Amino acid sequence: RIIPENWLDEITNLAVSPAAVTAFPITELQSADRGALWRSSSLAAQTITGSFAGGARPVDSWGIFPGNGNLAGATARMELLVAGATVYDSGTLDVFTFSGTGRGSFAWGAHPWGVEVSNRNFRRTPLVKFHTETVADAFRLTIANGGGMDTDYFEADRLWLGQSVLAPYTANTGLAPSFDD
Repeated sequence: RIIPENWLDEITNLAVSPAAVTAFPITELQSADRGALWRSSSLAAQTITGSFAGGARPVDSWGIFPGNGNLAGATARMELLVAGATVYDSGTLDVFTFSGTGRGSFAWGAHPWGVEVSNRNFRRTPLVKFHTETVADAFRLTIANGGGMDTDYFEADRLWLGQSVLAPYTANTGLAPSFDD
């Protein structure tokens, strides 16, 4: 699936409660710059909200990229809204956990996940969800401590909401485009 347009980029009233750290504002989630980060001031539950400019948008996918791996142990809940009423609710989801099938079996080496837990790069796996298309004019994302946070703040570098496109055909191995002169 391809998400050609991020509806979040057109939102002009993006907000978070409680307020973000001044040097890492919530608007950084709209930046394609990988160095731009939003950071909370604590592990209190964060509610991120916004309305789509110009009215409702079709949404069938959303995701969040953890900045520097600082959503490991957090939970996320996305709600899409129409006139303030919830029309889609993802339920509470784990962003990244230190548990699950294979955890602690050392099947991939000397560390529980096959990579040293202090290596924050492996925690940058985004939470991505695809769902039945829903038309919404606003969203509410709640991020909370799922009990496993090892920092005293949440951090992310990109959030997106969009309508995905599914390519019905793919090229077979060895095919190349033809060119006409």
